[in-house]
Amino acid sequence: MAFVAQPWLTRILAVLAACIGLLAVPAWAAEGDPLPVPPLKARVTDQTGTLSAADEARIEGKLRAFEAQKGAQVAVLIVPTTQPEAIFDYAIRVGEAWKLGRKGVDDGVLFVIAKGDRKLQILTGPGLQGTLTDAMSKRIIGEVVAPRFRAGDYRTGILDGTARVIDIVRRNETLTPAQRAALDKAASVNEAWRIVR
Repeated sequence: MAFVAQPWLTRILAVLAACIGLLAVPAWAAEGDPLPVPPLKARVTDQTGTLSAADEARIEGKLRAFEAQKGAQVAVLIVPTTQPEAIFDYAIRVGEAWKLGRKGVDDGVLFVIAKGDRKLQILTGPGLQGTLTDAMSKRIIGEVVAPRFRAGDYRTGILDGTARVIDIVRRNETLTPAQRAALDKAASVNEAWRIVR
């Protein structure tokens, strides 16, 4: 005996298929949506639970002390992924939203870790680009952070990476706009000094 579909069964299957289709559409649409930028509430934002509360507090304390001493701001953001965006593009959006660094000096540094993507980015504000260059940032990632991450030691990688950033920035003076103006004024008065500088 052949199976004959009943009209009521056909309608139920059609409604069920339509419901499944409606549920799948938002997932497809969301696939291309960029990851939202989290609000800046602390110097360390861990959205993955990678760091313990004690580790977060330790890094936060070091970054706070550095900011109080130097004025430059460093922030760490750990996300599961930046997909569908490249990590650099996501870091740019975060940097624009968070506005790290002093106004007019732009001496902020953003360290983004996309743990699931296995990607890292150190983004430097214009006021520090001569101090913490792209080449230095790549060396910090390649020589300090990545080897520890490969060993599964995220805590030490982040601690050592931020310590290296702080060390590089601390060794090079970042001038405030007033200090730059004073030097420029002195230089215009004494051209010989400017040449030696």
